[in-house]
Amino acid sequence: MMKRMRTGILLLLACMVAPASTLAQEPEPPHQALRPLRIAKWGALATAAGAAVYGFVQNHRADDRFNQLEQLCQDQPVRCSVRGPGGAYQDPEFEELYGEVRSLDRRAHAGLLLGQIGVAATVAFFLLDLDKTRRPPDIPFVPSANLESRDDGSLALTFVVPLPKR
Repeated sequence: MMKRMRTGILLLLACMVAPASTLAQEPEPPHQALRPLRIAKWGALATAAGAAVYGFVQNHRADDRFNQLEQLCQDQPVRCSVRGPGGAYQDPEFEELYGEVRSLDRRAHAGLLLGQIGVAATVAFFLLDLDKTRRPPDIPFVPSANLESRDDGSLALTFVVPLPKR
């Protein structure tokens, strides 16, 4: 049983690694390999991913600083409760930490917003890059079934699938 399973897995891997070509897939001409729109769509995708990662990192840092501020407020409630008329902390250490949290939150917001805009631009570029003029011809799939009687009295059902012509 294990040998059969191992053979099946090796056969599957061999099929995945073996080069495959179909009639509908032809290599692109060299002059179209680096079109500006192709560069723009992949560049937009990379930029969107980078902006999203930046936003997530800044958000995580802001969360860490806010947790530090909450812990300080739990440890020293008197220093935390003294606020100015605008709601700012009177203690410079607390106010500095809170300012850092707000700054990191603004950066995270900007990064995540730019990531979303980049994803939208990437989708637009991918849609614009669809080449509608170079479609492969439709190859109709018309299977046929034959029912034959054999000499021994049994019936044979065969399916014939035509291969596309080159």
